[in-house]
Amino acid sequence: MIARSLDEALAVITDGCALAVPREASGGAMAATRALIRRGVKRLHLIALPTSSLQADLLIGAGCVETIETSAVSLGEFGPAPRFTAAVTAGTIRVKDATCPALHAAFQAAEKGVPFMPLRGLIGSDVLAQRKDWKVIDNPFGNDDPIVLLPAIRPDVALFHAPLADREGNIWIGRDRELATMAHAAAKTVVTVEKLHEGSLFDDPTLAAGALGGFYIEAIAVAPNGAWPLALADHYGPDAAHLAEYARMAASADGFVAYLDRHVHAPRGRPYVSLLGSPRQSFFTDGGRELFDCAGQGRIDAFFLSGGQIDGEGNINLVAIGDYAKPKVRFPGSFGSAYLYYVVPKVILFRLEHSRRTLVERADFISAPGTSADNVYRPGGPVALITSRCLFTFDRRRRRFALASVHPGHALAKVIENTGFRFDQPPEVPVTAVPSPETLRILRTAVAAQLIEVYPQFAMEVFGVPQSV
Repeated sequence: MIARSLDEALAVITDGCALAVPREASGGAMAATRALIRRGVKRLHLIALPTSSLQADLLIGAGCVETIETSAVSLGEFGPAPRFTAAVTAGTIRVKDATCPALHAAFQAAEKGVPFMPLRGLIGSDVLAQRKDWKVIDNPFGNDDPIVLLPAIRPDVALFHAPLADREGNIWIGRDRELATMAHAAAKTVVTVEKLHEGSLFDDPTLAAGALGGFYIEAIAVAPNGAWPLALADHYGPDAAHLAEYARMAASADGFVAYLDRHVHAPRGRPYVSLLGSPRQSFFTDGGRELFDCAGQGRIDAFFLSGGQIDGEGNINLVAIGDYAKPKVRFPGSFGSAYLYYVVPKVILFRLEHSRRTLVERADFISAPGTSADNVYRPGGPVALITSRCLFTFDRRRRRFALASVHPGHALAKVIENTGFRFDQPPEVPVTAVPSPETLRILRTAVAAQLIEVYPQFAMEVFGVPQSV
């Protein structure tokens, strides 16, 4: 993840990719931009969230951009962006004009894994008229209330510069939370940083709140002064003299080439496991919703889920036994099960108590169904159920469990006797494989030490770890 060179980190930015970059005040990766120009990247679909300045102008002038999607490109107090303006008037690039809120909303749609996001405003503007990919519908919850729908923007790569990274791939972005939105929305994220932080950013409470988990990061390159000549908030300001020089030189095509020769081409001397509820073992920093956004995007491969009741069709009950209005037993609630069960591809059910009380023919209340109708969007669902006695697999097409193995020391007859639902079984039921000595060592040391932070009683009972560890 920590690249040996800037060029190595940028290898994922290929010709024709959709590249997202932030506004100039949020961490423009200018050292990386110059490296891309030197490499000669072509046909980029550049997406600025929500505006750009020198970064976009350089890439456009160097012939790297085919399409730009943005709400504005400007050098601010130094005037219009000269190469952007020249390319648009010459018709050498395509512009997808947008507004700042529209771009933020479209990135948030991708962040949540949904196909579009509604947004107020825009109706009656020529911006909307020029965007054939934006749709106007009647608000289904209102009356004669038109509203604009914006398709999700899912960049191939997000690129930005930040102050710090640690060797686990976590990035400190501070208050520039739109960088997190970019990383959440993009398939891959490349970050250049001022320096590496020794230790984990999540170990320091003052840094953890402003950190972005390495789960989202494809590659990191150390590039001191990597935002120059733009600013890096709270670290250094813009180089006003250089920006003025650029505006003067780039006003003409020959002057821009001279600028490139002087300042660009001149030679220059893993799987992630998140333990919910743990400040140290969870990479989520955007509250509880980040887990669900990740799941909706398809970034979560597997999830462990349990229930007060689990029935033979994979339905789980986390709410109540008996009549819903006057239950015999009330469980805590459904949490996020009715969402995660739908979108996480591999949900592994577990229940330590294997009895007819917990594994039932039909759940009294269905917090989340094991399967859905064919017209329901559902890439996820149960793949297995593990209990204290055995391991089941689940066939979503047949809506039925099958016995895969019986744990050592347990008998098939006892599994049948203590299971409230019918299940399939092979003629010869195998014994569950015993973990290797190395796997047991890892479980009893590294895994147990992490679990005890959130589940001390469970860790003590299962691994024999004292709660004081």
